[in-house]
Amino acid sequence: MKKSSSIFYLVSSIVSGISGFILISMLTKNFLPKEYGYYSLIITTVSLATTVLIGWISQSLIRFFEEFENNQKGNYVINTIIFTTIIVNSIILFIIMLIIMFTKGSDIGEYIKNFLTVSFLFFVSESFYLILGTILRAKNNSRLYSISVILYTVFKLIITVVYIMQHGKNISSIIYYYSMSGLIVSVLIFLTQIKNIKINIKYFSSSILVDFFKYGIPLIGLSAMQWIMASSDRYIIGIFRNSKEVGIYSLSYSLANNIFSILTTFLLLSAYPKIISSMNKYGKVGAAKSISDQQRYYFLIVIPLFAGITALSKDLILYISSSEYLEGRITLIISALGMVIYGITFYYNKTWELSKNTKKIFLHALYSGVINILLNLILVPRYGYEAAAYTTLFAYIIYLFITVYRSNKEMKIPLKIRSIFKIVLSSLVMYISVHMYCENVNMNIFYLITSIILGSIIYTVLLVILGEISNELKVIKSSINKLIYKSNKYSK
Repeated sequence: MKKSSSIFYLVSSIVSGISGFILISMLTKNFLPKEYGYYSLIITTVSLATTVLIGWISQSLIRFFEEFENNQKGNYVINTIIFTTIIVNSIILFIIMLIIMFTKGSDIGEYIKNFLTVSFLFFVSESFYLILGTILRAKNNSRLYSISVILYTVFKLIITVVYIMQHGKNISSIIYYYSMSGLIVSVLIFLTQIKNIKINIKYFSSSILVDFFKYGIPLIGLSAMQWIMASSDRYIIGIFRNSKEVGIYSLSYSLANNIFSILTTFLLLSAYPKIISSMNKYGKVGAAKSISDQQRYYFLIVIPLFAGITALSKDLILYISSSEYLEGRITLIISALGMVIYGITFYYNKTWELSKNTKKIFLHALYSGVINILLNLILVPRYGYEAAAYTTLFAYIIYLFITVYRSNKEMKIPLKIRSIFKIVLSSLVMYISVHMYCENVNMNIFYLITSIILGSIIYTVLLVILGEISNELKVIKSSINKLIYKSNKYSK
């Protein structure tokens, strides 16, 4: 991956993440936990459907597009996935119509009709947006892809702001407008690519679809299991408890997920090409060392981030939402810890990705997903949404343990214990400092920002003192000197 591509992906991830925070804030400040819980269930349903029914197409496209395009079959691939997406949407529509017909007149008939109608419209939008966006990624058009992500995110943000300013009270309407935004961006992507695409059913290839399906089967299972660990608890909370608890839990989990997904997405996008390069040049030993090096950067960023969230959890919830969601503070901390652990598994999963044995990843996720569901069914009805946070954390720990244990048999990835110790120590001191600061001031947005800056400075200074980032400082110094040299050269 080119450096410019990484920058485009980083910018789009940051914009998407920040917009996500703003959306959560506006929705939770203007809608009750019960209403936000209903919204979360729709988003979760569409996320599952998109992941399982469309995700395998997207991932297969990334894997095989270059290979088929080199064989002059790029147009066949694009037509195959577009028509497959249309077929999937048609089947889903037929199933939904049957469900609505059979539940008509029942006590929950109207609820199911509204829920499935909104969910289907959003699914259509998300499925085509995902596929067309993946075509851009497969073609390495990171610039246009990033622009499409930013456009979609900004559209959703504007729609929510306008709807709330108009005193809209039906949260389902916001999702209708999200669907329109996704379709508009999808059309724009299609129009930019239409000169390179010949849409015709004769270019549909069943053999390409079979290849995609064979590759995608384990990934369907993996995606489903990852979704189960991340989102199935919301259904269980909704069934055995109530929508209010779904709303409180969803806010806490979404906050943690948004914060960490920005960084982990960028770190993994940047790391994978380097790991592949090391594998090609130096074999498993080189790949293992590269994974270890990239994992250190993950710890450098994510561990202090968790410490900061823990110290500021109360204030984050209050400023992003309202006091009605404050009881989910512990859930935010537990969810954030789960994200830290879950992120580590991605680096060990590279072992199986490099060997093209994705079935192992699926099996590991399957074990953990089943454990998560069973624990949720046992504990959530009795203890509520907080139990869901702990069961998800436990499932992530099991997932990590299995992944590390089995991957080390295939490729031993060295763990930088001394670096981790220095990072944890620096993060702990930072946490104590920020916590004490927050306890001694009347928190407002100014002091919240000040505490974040203070924590960052303390953490960085401690890393410098401990000598953990000496190499990085040398690189930064060298880069600055080069810029100064070039600036002086051009000024003469």
